[in-house]
Amino acid sequence: MEQDGQVDTTGRPDLVRDSPVPYYEQIAGWLRDEVLNGKFAPLARVPSEFELADAFAISRTTARKALDRLVQEGVLFRRAGKGTFVTANRIAYGASTHLSFSAMMSEAGYKATTKVLLSKLVPAPPHVALALGIRARSPIVCIRRLRSVDGQPAAIHTTYVPAQYQAILGRDLTASLHDAMKAEGAREEESRDELEATAATPEEARLLGIPEGSPLILVEGVGYSAALEPLRYTEGTYRADMFRFRVGTATPSEGWLRLKQEATAAS
Repeated sequence: MEQDGQVDTTGRPDLVRDSPVPYYEQIAGWLRDEVLNGKFAPLARVPSEFELADAFAISRTTARKALDRLVQEGVLFRRAGKGTFVTANRIAYGASTHLSFSAMMSEAGYKATTKVLLSKLVPAPPHVALALGIRARSPIVCIRRLRSVDGQPAAIHTTYVPAQYQAILGRDLTASLHDAMKAEGAREEESRDELEATAATPEEARLLGIPEGSPLILVEGVGYSAALEPLRYTEGTYRADMFRFRVGTATPSEGWLRLKQEATAAS
């Protein structure tokens, strides 16, 4: 419980001073148990390093190490200037850029909101040009959006669309990008995606309200039409403390097999 901005640490155990278990491990173990038994509910603030240092008569460095351990485990997360909080149950999400973020969040019972950070023609970065089969540095539409879940920054989506569909810039980009593209004649049927772990850059940390270097999940994908025309390239970075990704397997479609055969023959 919090009183006057302070987190209640009553009921905490005394440190075993002659134990081979380091102090920070003992404190981390206590906090972990308190989360598991429900004293600290999801999204509740836990004691700060100042409060822990005072309650246990230890140094701030030791208290910080205890919190760091639980942040690394994903039990806690930090919000810049706000404190350290209990991680909510992570949101299940499909590892595909073909999915509608807003629709997926709505189906799961969350409210998703979108802030457009950038929407304009830019020179195509080399890796994007390669993915879309266009010349590097040629004009391409870039749309960058910050996605929030229940008011909390959760993901950053950067999508590149061939310049022939630049009329999309006149549409509501806080709504479904797939629907906006479809309205411009770019009907996406499937995507090919890759997923990897990464760490938050200074800019990503600022936008997502997390410490620099925090774990993120990067999903990169190209969306294709039924005729296997590349329609868009997307990079989505998701907070690892908020999402867990579902991965499945399926028999490739005839179109994908043909695309793979053509790529192999061209190499």
